[in-house]
Amino acid sequence: LGFTMGGPLLPSLRQHFSLAATSTGLITSAFPMGVFVAVFTFPMLSDIIGRKPVLIISYIGVGVGFILQSLAVKLGFSFQVFIALRILSGAFAGASTVVKAYIADSASRDSLPKWMGYRESAATLSFIIGPTLGGIVLACSSLSSAIFVIGLASLAAGILVAVTLKPPTTNSSAQESEEGNASKHVTASACPITWGAPWLPIITTMVAGSFYNFGQSFFDGFFPILCAESFGLS
Repeated sequence: LGFTMGGPLLPSLRQHFSLAATSTGLITSAFPMGVFVAVFTFPMLSDIIGRKPVLIISYIGVGVGFILQSLAVKLGFSFQVFIALRILSGAFAGASTVVKAYIADSASRDSLPKWMGYRESAATLSFIIGPTLGGIVLACSSLSSAIFVIGLASLAAGILVAVTLKPPTTNSSAQESEEGNASKHVTASACPITWGAPWLPIITTMVAGSFYNFGQSFFDGFFPILCAESFGLS
């Protein structure tokens, strides 16, 4: 929810830093630059120290990062400092992949698609509510205050995880997989990695997802500016 609240802030950020159109995209690109690191490191870290601690670190880190961005705007720091803080915030945004791992740890093989669907539904709901809420907060306060609220939302997520989330007691999917492997006496040496399944469909879905996200991020980057400049929305 906190992340999706930032969409309506883009025209105000452009005006605050007096940016040219070619530089505005750096605002939206900076956060995913950090995320690119987080999605590789946080899942592996969660395998070592557990899902819950990593989720807390992720949400709290992103929240603190957005609060620092708010202070950078309020205190008049340079655009370069603001971009560095956005990259730093993104470097903690590895919760999404860890949440999926947590669900996989907790759910049985049969119920896993259902719970993954619930997770995606919750994420979609945040894209519906977040931009509207972000626009309302911006209209009722200031740019720095709106960014501060985004940080508070992430901090609230971290506190919620710390208080309510319990580590999974069993890994049903892994247990079922291990039992199946044991019954069939399948070993790694008996299943060499080849170019066929599953690598070909995995690579295909990754490439397709990249094309889809490219189009979506391109649209998200220019649409708020289009609304502000062409339709007088602010």
